[in-house]
Amino acid sequence: MLTLEIFVHMDAVDRHAWQGAADDRPLTPLGEQQSERIAEELTAGTVVAIYSSQALRCRASLAPLSQRLSLPVQVLPGFQDTAEKALLALNEIHAAVPDGRAVLCSYGDVVPALLDHLTAKRGQPAPARDNRKGAVFTLHYDGNTGWVESRGPTPGFPT
Repeated sequence: MLTLEIFVHMDAVDRHAWQGAADDRPLTPLGEQQSERIAEELTAGTVVAIYSSQALRCRASLAPLSQRLSLPVQVLPGFQDTAEKALLALNEIHAAVPDGRAVLCSYGDVVPALLDHLTAKRGQPAPARDNRKGAVFTLHYDGNTGWVESRGPTPGFPT
């Protein structure tokens, strides 16, 4: 069974102040600190793959973990926009890592939409929406069934 640790990207430059393309919005210095902290937390246990949406802020949120584990960040362009597209990307992850632990970073609107879609499809209660930086959702998924656990940011997580 795939165990997928999912989190929303770390603190990024305000979208209303950003002048460039939406996917090019970078992390703030706080976001860089948060990325280091989440990497510390996620290295407890074996990680076999790291995935990201195409946004720079998501890839940058995973960069410290990638460096610590010497694993590349694999970009899944489908992990954005809608729950249906994210589900297709999730199935790509499951095909690559059917029995292991992987990490994924995506957008604050896509992650809850995917989890809501998966749980509704299986008649389970959706996890509470938690867009706080440092919150992690753990999805246990075999391609047909699964369940989601969630935890808020750990004590002392940079805010």
